[in-house]
Amino acid sequence: MKLWLIVLALALTMIGCMTNQSRKSEPAVAPANRAEELNRKIDVLHRDSVITEQITRSFTQAGFVYVRVRTQSGVVILCGNVATENQKHQAEEIAKSVSGVVTVANYITVSSPPVNTNRPGGPAEKPCDF
Repeated sequence: MKLWLIVLALALTMIGCMTNQSRKSEPAVAPANRAEELNRKIDVLHRDSVITEQITRSFTQAGFVYVRVRTQSGVVILCGNVATENQKHQAEEIAKSVSGVVTVANYITVSSPPVNTNRPGGPAEKPCDF
């Protein structure tokens, strides 16, 4: 019994040493690369916030008070409610016209009168839970 314990202990020790050696041979990610990656992510977030702000401002000027905007990596998601199909199309065209927009996912619903989906208790749609 003691012999098995000794063999097991030696085997585990050897495995641990081999694991440590293999970790040492793996190239470490340079801090500069991490900083570059972080800067890239910050740039994307900044561009997304600028896109969202520009679209929201245009929507306010156009009277689309019940439409919400979210941007992720240049993909714009539109949610909310307008009174006509023409307004829904117009909202999408406004979003597409903003520099940096890759594509637009239009989840705007049409109903008259418009329903305020921005308020708690308003209708919720899965892609629009923001």
